Order: sequence, then structure tokens, then C-alpha cells
Amino acid sequence: MGEPSPAEFTALAIQAADAMHDADPDAVVVGPGASRGITEFVENVFQLGLLHHIDGVSHHFYTGLPPEANSSSIAALKELVDRYKPEGKQLPIIDSESGYGSFGTARSEEIQAQYLVRRFLTHALSGIDLSTWCTFIDQSEEQKCPQLDAGFGCMGTVTWDLKPKPAYLAVKTLSEQLDGMRFVRRLGWGRYQGSDYVLLFARVDKQDGFDYSRAKVVAWTTGDQSDMRLPLGAAGNAIDVKLWPGAQRATGVEVIDLFGNETEFPVRITAGGERRISLSPSPIYVGFSI
Repeated sequence: MGEPSPAEFTALAIQAADAMHDADPDAVVVGPGASRGITEFVENVFQLGLLHHIDGVSHHFYTGLPPEANSSSIAALKELVDRYKPEGKQLPIIDSESGYGSFGTARSEEIQAQYLVRRFLTHALSGIDLSTWCTFIDQSEEQKCPQLDAGFGCMGTVTWDLKPKPAYLAVKTLSEQLDGMRFVRRLGWGRYQGSDYVLLFARVDKQDGFDYSRAKVVAWTTGDQSDMRLPLGAAGNAIDVKLWPGAQRATGVEVIDLFGNETEFPVRITAGGERRISLSPSPIYVGFSI
């Protein structure tokens, strides 16, 4: 069939988007729904005027790489949108489909659970407005999954007979731990700034600002292991450590693991009095008593 034609695709997409808006002025139309990297095709479609006719930009961020590796593609897409969108128009960025297979082993199921949660979190960090996971249910029995479209058959959060997989429990924990919260910013508490992710979330108050008295940190590393400092003050003294507005010092922590278990995390005290806990590729949720 050859490469798709940007001109033919754009003409059809504009005609369809305009027809939907004519039929329902409140309809939200997104596109172009391309996949993998941000290619010349995507730029050509934008250059030909698609962004003047749609309400959001969708992309399938399939790479097979860890979720954090998509940050460059997201940044490239946002740059193209800013370059070609009509002046003053706001266009949300949507991950319209992506996911990871589990391939039916305990190790791969745990990695799938880690990647699912890290994908949603890194999307928040990168400014993705909506994320769609593919898919909810495995498309086949586990032993047949790897044979279906390079693992597409085992990308569900539950098995083909509706038994929860680790990914299901992980996203359930994510939803419970960050319920009612918004992403605030990335904190520099990790040992390695390139590979350690420490993200601050907080509830929104009545004035649509952040309520820092109800905040939570989610942390992990893309390396094999690392650690994160705990802003509790130096051991054995009353030094105040700035956490965020309105929180001068934390007096204790509660740590919840990827699957919702309250976990005992050993606190290591450095020679300089810093308190640190270990990080792994499996995200943890840290709540502070302040």
C-alpha cells in the first residue's frame, strides 16, 4: 500500500471533523491518532491545517520502551502543535492508546504493573491531559497471548476470564492514593536526577489552589536501585526543612507500595544526618505528617 498520503488524510479528517461539529457544535473532535514516534507525516498533517478543525491532539505513544523514554516524543509533539495551531487556541494533548503486555510470567506481570503506573505519572509530568490504556481485558488465554500481535493479547489489566492481574491492583492503588489530587511539580530529592523521579501531588482547595496540608509524594527510579532523602530534618536535632508552602517540617512518613500495602521502609541515616529510603523501579507513595 505504500506510505499514507498526508494530503489525502488531512482532507478526509477535516471533512469529517467539520461534519461532526456541524451536527453537534459541542462535539470534541481529536486527531490525528498517529502512532510511535513523531514523524514527518504528523508535521505535514499539522502544516496542512488539521489543527484549525479539531479540539485536541491525539497520539498512540507505543514504543516498547519504559514510559519515561516517551518524554522526548511528547516534547516534539507539543512543539509541533505550538508551531502550527491557530494563535490563541488551546489544544490538549491526548495519549489515545498505548500499553504494555505481561506475557504471562510473574516477572513480566510485575513490570507491566510498574509501567502502567509510571506511564500515568510521567504523562502528568509531561503535560498529557488524558491517557488511554490498551487494554482492560486480555484478548486470549495467557499461553496464547505472546502469539497475538507481538504480545497485544496480554496487555489487559485483568485476564481473559476477568481475574485481576498485578496491573489492575497497581492502577487501583494509584487511583486511591491520588484521589482528588493534582500534579504540582517534580522534586529534587532523588540521588540521581536523571533517573530518579520524585513527584509531588496535592489536593485542590476551594479557590482552585493547592492544599499542601494534604499532599503526597510518588517516587521511583528507572535504574536498578537508588534512594531518596526524607525531609525530616537532620537526625537528632530540630532543624526545620522546607517541604512546600505551609509545611516547614515533616515529623513522620507513611509509605504505601505499588499494590496498596503499608510497608516498613528502613530509614538510613547518612554521616551528615540525612535520612534516606530506598527507591526501586516500583513506585511508592509517601505521605508526610506535618
